[in-house]
Formats: sequence, C-alpha cells, structure tokens
Amino acid sequence: MARVVIWGATEQQYEVRCTDPTTGEDIEEYTAGNHYGSSQDYVPPGTRHAATLDQMREWAEQTAREMAEEHNAEYVGEDEDTTEGIKEMYQAIEEGRI
Repeated sequence: MARVVIWGATEQQYEVRCTDPTTGEDIEEYTAGNHYGSSQDYVPPGTRHAATLDQMREWAEQTAREMAEEHNAEYVGEDEDTTEGIKEMYQAIEEGRI
C-alpha cells in the first residue's frame, strides 16, 4: 500500500501527517498554530490575530496536498480521529490536565 497523507484541523491548530499504512511509520508530520503572523504560535480563537476554522482547514488541506506531492503519497484528506485528538488535547489544557 502506498503512503498516505491525512490532516485534522480545529480553531487552535492543524496537523498534517504522511504515513506508511503498511508499517505504521510516520514519514513526516507538520503541526501549525492559528496565529496569522506565525504558524508556530497559538492565540485564543476569535481574537484579532487568530485564523478562523475555515482558514485553518484551508491551510491544512493545502499543506497536505503539498506533502502528498513531495512524498509521492496519496492525498486522503481530513481524518476525524486527528481532528478529535487536537480537540481533546486543547480541552485537557483548558482543564489543567496538561
């Protein structure tokens, strides 16, 4: 089976991952925050410098398509488990569990 690229996005961040499903090996992973000026930063959603969920999804898809091309992988698209994982992480942070 060929390498695949998946992504997930929330208002806080997005993740893109290229994986070899046969071995389970992650070939490349990229995570970006929601700050318009710096993809490595996070700001509270709805604030002046925060990207919208639609923008985060657009950036995730664009990055995923570029990663798929770079690794000669199949672009799969959004992965609900990845999106849910991001949501759970930020909920844990807000609740002080992390």
